[in-house]
Amino acid sequence: MGSRLISNMRMCLRFVLVQLALLSILTASTLHERRVLGKFTHEGLEVECSIKSIGHDRPLKLQAGEPVCFQFSVIDSTSGDPISGLYPAAWVHKRPAGFPRPNYVKMAETFISGGLFSKPDIDLNVYHVVALNGDRTISVVDPLFGFGGSKLLNLVDLPENGYDWVKMSRAPKLFISLPESHQIADVNTSSWQASHFMTQVNRPTVLALQPDEQFLWASMPDGVSIFRTEPFSMQYMLPVGRGPHAFTFTADGRYAFVSSHADSSLSIIDLANFDIVQSIKLNSPPTSLTYSEQSNAVYVLQSESGQIACIEADSHQLYRTIQSEPGLSELKFPPMGRFGFLINPKTDRLSILDTALDRIIQDGIVESGPSEITFSDNFAYIRHSHSPKLLLVPLDSPSLGVPSAPITTVEAPAGDAAYAHLGNLNTAVSITQAPGANAVLIANPEDKAIYFFKEGMAAPMGQFNNYGRKPRAVEVIDRSLRERSSSGVYTTVATLEAAGLSDIVFFMDSPRMIHGFELNIAPAATDLNAGPQIIEVQSKNFPQSLGVKVCSEIKFQLQAQGTVPTGAIEAYTYMTGGNWQDRQKLTISEKGLGSLHICPPLAGHYQIILKSPLSGYRIQQNQRFVFSAVTPEAKLKMNLNQ
Repeated sequence: MGSRLISNMRMCLRFVLVQLALLSILTASTLHERRVLGKFTHEGLEVECSIKSIGHDRPLKLQAGEPVCFQFSVIDSTSGDPISGLYPAAWVHKRPAGFPRPNYVKMAETFISGGLFSKPDIDLNVYHVVALNGDRTISVVDPLFGFGGSKLLNLVDLPENGYDWVKMSRAPKLFISLPESHQIADVNTSSWQASHFMTQVNRPTVLALQPDEQFLWASMPDGVSIFRTEPFSMQYMLPVGRGPHAFTFTADGRYAFVSSHADSSLSIIDLANFDIVQSIKLNSPPTSLTYSEQSNAVYVLQSESGQIACIEADSHQLYRTIQSEPGLSELKFPPMGRFGFLINPKTDRLSILDTALDRIIQDGIVESGPSEITFSDNFAYIRHSHSPKLLLVPLDSPSLGVPSAPITTVEAPAGDAAYAHLGNLNTAVSITQAPGANAVLIANPEDKAIYFFKEGMAAPMGQFNNYGRKPRAVEVIDRSLRERSSSGVYTTVATLEAAGLSDIVFFMDSPRMIHGFELNIAPAATDLNAGPQIIEVQSKNFPQSLGVKVCSEIKFQLQAQGTVPTGAIEAYTYMTGGNWQDRQKLTISEKGLGSLHICPPLAGHYQIILKSPLSGYRIQQNQRFVFSAVTPEAKLKMNLNQ
């Protein structure tokens, strides 16, 4: 009896020790993944500031050069309920050595007012415009320096031109299909590095993310492949028929619908186990398909026959076929919208489909070759292949949805040249809504520009120069603080910069509150056992003059003991005696060749100052380069005088 009791006590003790060890491991893991920097309470609201690591199994080091997630949780201090629908702002700035805690109110006022010499080290309230270009690159542009004065932040090189791309909203990832090299690129939108290339993928083209973003779908010639997004890895291959394919998903994430053009079929996949539960034979090859949350139905366009097959999403039954005319290319619905917008580039027709009746109730002739439909909160945008004009349809128009009534439209220019649509199935869009504004961004390849169009204006307000590259598609990476996955938790991602003590300034206008949190950033890993890397910069045929409104590439040869990473050098360009300014990171090649693009807007004298924002890197001297911008007439006169 006694020995059994002792044995049982030993087993209980062993169990307790194991549980304590597991608890210790979990606690250590939690500490690595998230660190709370502080809390404060104001007018019944409690704000907690914390920093999380990005990615799976990645410890949080809080060192220079580390991409992290900033989080601000806002709750009711009495009930503990999360507070949603707020619009906070925040900045991170290094505190000079030996200085006391700053006045956070004055810091917030300074950062809100802007200006080249009052900028924080890290701005957590910006968005970046990303262009998929026709020269095997992705350009990342900061549009907040004013229209015409944008800055090129990064340039991502690809093995070939990207065919399609999709971005994740809950992680800093952008996936690009590269069919000629049989790859899918996984680009980290925090560091702007191609962190992974999924190789030996058979000519991937169209990409799609499931609603939960856990899986990425890719069209292949003989079927579809499914990849887990985090970590990026191959999971399934489904024999749904020969491509090209198009994808759509139900709003509840239960089913995926995949059309196979070559086999004239539609496959329905149960997302719980990725089994093909049904295959429907169609009358002709499907061109595209889309899901309507309003009717809980999938609409399959068949261009050759001009038919639209209506499939009930839950029962998977083909319950109606709408007969239109041959040439249909795209049908899209605004979020939770009853009326679908249908275009036919062969007949130049725009039609409105009523999901309550499952029939086309309105028609209209538009500009030549309607090629793309995009929605903002207020308008449907229809682009045309053979015209630079945009057609806008107000979503709140009284005539929208009235049978046989004319479709109310507004015309607006989208640049100087026609878009010249590429004609691919479901490729990346060339129009996207700008964050926090009733405005859209419009990529125009022939103009080599991205236009900013504010709704209510007769023409674009301005343009973001794409530095001589043809933008085939445009996306927005929103860096501002937003509720992304949890109510009352406002997050964004950024890369930690200068090592040392920094201040995080938190600001909210309604209710009004300003507070600061301290953040200690450790030196980068390369700095721990050595002093800072000294970078020597030599100009490569630095020009004495540049043309006004002409984009020029300026190159520098960099020399250091180790590899100089992109982001280690920033160029500050400003006009002497003027108010134009630009700030961009040098793009650095493996051979240590740094380059930036300058587009001086006015005639005058300019200076370029090179600095290193990263801890562990120092420019040999405070390098300063001077040039003049001249008009073509002045340049011709200079040449004649020589």
